[in-house]
Amino acid sequence: MTSTLALHTTAVLAVGWVLAGAVLAVRLSSQGHGAGLSLAAIVGWPFLVTLALAPPTPVRTRGPLADAIDAAVGGLREAAEDPDAPLLPPSDLDALHADLTRTDLRLARVDALLANAGAATPATAALHTARDEAHARVREAIDELVAIRLQLGLHLLDGDTRPVVARLGALRRRMAAFEETATPGGTA
Repeated sequence: MTSTLALHTTAVLAVGWVLAGAVLAVRLSSQGHGAGLSLAAIVGWPFLVTLALAPPTPVRTRGPLADAIDAAVGGLREAAEDPDAPLLPPSDLDALHADLTRTDLRLARVDALLANAGAATPATAALHTARDEAHARVREAIDELVAIRLQLGLHLLDGDTRPVVARLGALRRRMAAFEETATPGGTA
């Protein structure tokens, strides 16, 4: 009789354990966590309760400098509009906008990682440094776009926009090189 009671008690506890894990797995999955983590919750749910109860980190679809990037590129695009022919190559502006936006989105993802990083470690310090450097590069590019817009205004008066096109091309090449080194196929 005692062994039957122990067996039933063990079975009830095991079912309760798995049910608690399944409930936690569903919650983690609904919060956007991966399938592996959600499935691990079925067995190891006591270790993942704090993760499930933590407020979810909002996913940013725009980076921290998105408004400034849009304003700088849009302002330059507007200044370069000409009814007869564009004063600056639209493809350069589009590619530069895409490079800046991709870098800005990576900044948003890194910000989310750092928000959940916990205690400061050498790895988080290195990530902070790299994030600040990328942020500074994007900020410099935005400032240069504003300067190019002003330079375009000056060169419109004398009719020669070639120096502005050259400066925009140089900025585009710098950002493309930075983008290349910052992506998985790059060296940084």
